[in-house]
Amino acid sequence: MNPVSSRIFNIPLTIALVLLTGSCALVGEIDDAARSYRSNHDYASLKTIADHLVKGMSKQEVEKLLGLPEEGPSSGIFIYWSDRDEYMEEVNRKVNVALVVYYFPLMGEVTSTLDRWHLGPISE
Repeated sequence: MNPVSSRIFNIPLTIALVLLTGSCALVGEIDDAARSYRSNHDYASLKTIADHLVKGMSKQEVEKLLGLPEEGPSSGIFIYWSDRDEYMEEVNRKVNVALVVYYFPLMGEVTSTLDRWHLGPISE
């Protein structure tokens, strides 16, 4: 193989390696956050996981990352609490920050597929 063609051949390989390395680092970051959240319920780990949730994930995939929800106020809605409090103007006090996950589309039937989620202060 001549030097020019070997350089051309290596460009896609280099791109693939960069993408793979980045993906592996991301998987490691999510795995670390999942372990930390399941042990400590820390906000930083919960935020990392929330930032990487994808609409259409199965409930099983979400629970593999976060564990079983601490609370399910109604069918298809589940809450994962964190160790962080924030001021909430509507109730004029600090409240706990949590991730709320919804397994149904707006005005739809409950499914086992993640439809949407929200990370923020939750008043009880």
